[in-house]
Amino acid sequence: MKSLISWFVKNPVASNLMMFTMFAAGVFGFSNLDREFIPKVTINGMTVSSGWPGASPRDVEEQIVTRIEESIDGLDGIDYIESTAREGSYNVNVRTKLGVDYNKLLDEVQSRIDGIQNLPPNAYRPQVFRWDAREDTFYFALHGNVDRLTLQRAATDLRFEVTKLPGLQLTKQMTKIDEQVTIEISEDALRQYNLTFSEVSNAIGGSSVNLSAGTVETAAGKLQLRARSLADNAEDFRNIIVRQTPDGGAIRIRDIAQVIDGFDTAKFSAKFNGENAAIFQVASPDNTNVSLAGKSIRKFEEEINAKLPPDLTFSIWFDGSEMFDSRMELIGSNAISGMILVLIILMLFLRPAVAIWVTAGIAAAFMGAIAIAPYIGITLNMISLFAFLLVIGIVVDDAIVVGESTHFHVENGISGNRGAIAGANMVVKPVFFAVVTTILMFIPFLLMTGPIQAMLGQISLVVIAVLIFSLVEAFFILPSHLRHLKPLDTNNSGKLMRLQAKIANSLVVFAKNTFRPVIAALIKFRYITLSVFVGLFAMSIMLLQAGVAPTAFIPEVEGDMIEFNARFPEGTNFERREQVRKQVSAGVKELNRNSKKEFNVDTDIIARAGTVTENRGVQGFFSLSDPADRPEISSKDVADKLEQYVGEIPDAYRVKYGVDYGPGGQNGGGLYYAVASADPDALKAAILDLKAEIESFSSVSGAWDGLESSAREIRFTLKPGAETLGIKLTDVTRQVREAFYGKEVQRLPRNGEDVRVMVRYPEEARESIDSLQQLRIRSAKGVDVPLFSVANISFEEGITRIQRRDRKRVEYTGARIRGDQTEVQKISKDIKENFLPEWEMRHPKATRIEVGQDEIELNFIEEIKLSMIAILFMMYGLLAIAFKSYAQPLLIMIAIPFALVGMIFGNIVTGVPFGMMSLFGFFAASGVAVNDNLVLIDYVNRLRAKGVGAYQALLDACVARFRPILLTSVTTFVGIMPILFETSAQAEFLKPMVVALAFGVLFDFFLTLMLVPAMYGIGVDISRFFKGIIKREKQLPLGSTYNPEIALALDDMEIG
Repeated sequence: MKSLISWFVKNPVASNLMMFTMFAAGVFGFSNLDREFIPKVTINGMTVSSGWPGASPRDVEEQIVTRIEESIDGLDGIDYIESTAREGSYNVNVRTKLGVDYNKLLDEVQSRIDGIQNLPPNAYRPQVFRWDAREDTFYFALHGNVDRLTLQRAATDLRFEVTKLPGLQLTKQMTKIDEQVTIEISEDALRQYNLTFSEVSNAIGGSSVNLSAGTVETAAGKLQLRARSLADNAEDFRNIIVRQTPDGGAIRIRDIAQVIDGFDTAKFSAKFNGENAAIFQVASPDNTNVSLAGKSIRKFEEEINAKLPPDLTFSIWFDGSEMFDSRMELIGSNAISGMILVLIILMLFLRPAVAIWVTAGIAAAFMGAIAIAPYIGITLNMISLFAFLLVIGIVVDDAIVVGESTHFHVENGISGNRGAIAGANMVVKPVFFAVVTTILMFIPFLLMTGPIQAMLGQISLVVIAVLIFSLVEAFFILPSHLRHLKPLDTNNSGKLMRLQAKIANSLVVFAKNTFRPVIAALIKFRYITLSVFVGLFAMSIMLLQAGVAPTAFIPEVEGDMIEFNARFPEGTNFERREQVRKQVSAGVKELNRNSKKEFNVDTDIIARAGTVTENRGVQGFFSLSDPADRPEISSKDVADKLEQYVGEIPDAYRVKYGVDYGPGGQNGGGLYYAVASADPDALKAAILDLKAEIESFSSVSGAWDGLESSAREIRFTLKPGAETLGIKLTDVTRQVREAFYGKEVQRLPRNGEDVRVMVRYPEEARESIDSLQQLRIRSAKGVDVPLFSVANISFEEGITRIQRRDRKRVEYTGARIRGDQTEVQKISKDIKENFLPEWEMRHPKATRIEVGQDEIELNFIEEIKLSMIAILFMMYGLLAIAFKSYAQPLLIMIAIPFALVGMIFGNIVTGVPFGMMSLFGFFAASGVAVNDNLVLIDYVNRLRAKGVGAYQALLDACVARFRPILLTSVTTFVGIMPILFETSAQAEFLKPMVVALAFGVLFDFFLTLMLVPAMYGIGVDISRFFKGIIKREKQLPLGSTYNPEIALALDDMEIG
């Protein structure tokens, strides 16, 4: 390495060209980076789904779902299987492990599914679809006071225009309803004209046709034969003849039925700012630039509104690019502030030239990492940009140690090329192995599985890339720039330089005169010193376990939208759901009217509001005001207040105010549990017991369970004697279904889509149980009898869906929690420790399954344990080989567990919760501490190699290395201080990492200069004890000899 360093120092053109190349390549790489708010989450899996018209959930489960599960169970690479059986349909979700050959597994699943031969004859063949998890980046609305059919067709045309814009290719219309031609015929009309549903259906199917009749060869050539009389609108269908009368007349559809050319359901409502709306959702494409997409859609909004009819308006509902740009500005400005503070600190305590080139080296390392970022999977997002901010505190250490070492040599008379080479060469070992060990600590996050790996991997990739380039810069570029350093002549310097020199020398003076006696005392009472540090470590762990230090495993990523969702039991009518939608809209308006009172802001806290009433629930999407207008107000704060203003929705079995933008699974800012059992009754009892416990906590808002989605059902059984009339139970079921659900008689091609033509009862008859009394069942023999005369009718508890996981029935329960993630963690811990053990005893047939955040946390802990054991063993091996010692690597690595102490006390002082993201700050702080320990121990070894005694070497190393160790800790803390004291809600996600790193390095400063010397002294005691036993000679105690003159170890120089 010395020859390489020497070559670059003597060839500064090469160093400068390398630095220029890093900057130029960084600019090019930056322009090619994809831009997204958070990294794309990889969720490997596939769904097997299809339908079985008319089948009950239980039949679907027993005759289809279980057979699919059996066929694919046992395939290598499957993590778990979740299934849902509904009336007439099902889906089986297959979650695969990361790292498996996904396409191969997909083919194997498809092959197994194709091999199933015993499916019910009326069931459709199952289809296999691969998952495609994408982030939503934009929401738009086309709105106005127009009817829904006109609005939807205008929205369809508009969507084609939007998809032509960059980054908006995956735009879909969320509120699109299938168009349908409905022919409503009453029972009275059927009886009046002596018709059946089948006769009407056959008449329509036989009259509205578009069929090929083959071809005919003629002298003029081949001619196509085609029968085409396809009804395409309501008037065409009204004119269809159902039956000719004996007198030559005709019974047409218009005589017996009402034709509606509209939608498959009228039970739907979507509003934006109080007007009918078509809502668009935009998913992030594979290659995305969210900023460019935002500019494109904002320009499109201006242009399209000038062309639209006056009763239609196009509005951007939620603009993810604005959120992205604001977060980038927040983190970017804090990163620049941090670098400026680092520069100021270095200029005060080192030479200005050293400070400038060290800071420039940080920028060069960053640009080098950015240059390769597009090619190693790094995108520009909130996580990766924060990783660059985080790594400022790590990467500066290499340059500081090399720069300070060169400065140290210059101060002691070795300058020019020789000083630059000697300064860099003296710290090659500690700096190189510090970088390698830090990289090793971040590698486990690249090997994680599950959706959270996308986030963890981005941080690790950034840290590793920057550290590699920092090593290149520190050894091959920085020494070349520091070769011009000369000893400072204070007599011929200006006042400013003399002041700077005085400040810089004050550290050296402090180390010699003040810190040296402190270290001597700590080494003298080394066993007490060790006991104090061990006590602090034990205390911090106990404080964490006792809950004094707040915890939240996965932090909430602050977003700019609140998503509301209320789900209702089966049978809840549209009018009630629409009433709740209006209740929510009224709550939004009332909250906006009280924005000043509640949040002390002058604008509406909810800028744009949209609500949707759909099949079984109500949804709301509320875009918040600009973060600059609400700097300390989080979306969680707004959601909690909105819940108060909306009020109770007692008949909804699940109400959710979602604000979490992160990968926390399905918790949605609350509790989420799953229970499995083969016994349905045991499952129900276990779920209700767990739900009751959840409801006992005062901060719980709206506990829910999947059982509440069940509805009552009407069951038919055939009366004795009915079969003598030629009526079977299948006839009854079919005719009831045709009347109430409808019979599909045709599909019309329209605007590239299929439009169903359905024959059924009028809407008011379909919604009334009394219609069953009038329904007449017709047999093949021509018998026409009332339904009640041939069938018994009973009301039973029904099942609307059956959920399974890994071939067992499963149900879910949970609740939303008022407050932050620490409250969720507190309740979860209470339930786990005080309730679940007894619950498991009371319900031996039920098993709790880790799902949502609990599943992620469990998998994360298991994986991090295994990988960290391997990494620590590798780290020990590398350091043992480098230092040719079995003990010194342990002394160096002691920094890793003790970094926890500073982090936990930092969580207590700041109130920032300890969680998964804290581990990145912890590992970064450990890297800084290992670096400092390496610098100290390497210097001690150099002194010992020159014949200096252990006590003298420890004291003099602490004094000589006080400045670089202090500067690495201070610059790390100062570099991230702006984000640490950032008060905006948008910065809260970053705080756990920042607190862990900031307080970790502060504690590690004392660890390196106090605990490490004490433990080194204890090691010397142990060594001399055994040496005395072996040699049978009394060994001198540590500190028996000491020369007050400080011994220096300069590279390839004698001790001075």
